[in-house]
Amino acid sequence: MYSLSDAELGLEMRNSEMERFVYTISHELRTPLVTVQGFVGMLRKDLEQNAREQMETDLKYRKQCYNDGAPFARDTGTLSHRACGESAI
Repeated sequence: MYSLSDAELGLEMRNSEMERFVYTISHELRTPLVTVQGFVGMLRKDLEQNAREQMETDLKYRKQCYNDGAPFARDTGTLSHRACGESAI
């Protein structure tokens, strides 16, 4: 049988783990946001120069990058849901 202090300690540990997870994910999300920002700049430049072929190339490249990163985002979401579910009382 667990005491109240054992339950509190368990919650503190889980909260600490969740804080580390959120911190890590927030930093991991910055990289794709910076990448998207750069990509928007590329498209804007192509648009100003009326460079349709270059825009098509850029869009194909971006789509491939998205496809490569989608499994990571999906798996991260799954881990997050599992972690939240495990910490519920």
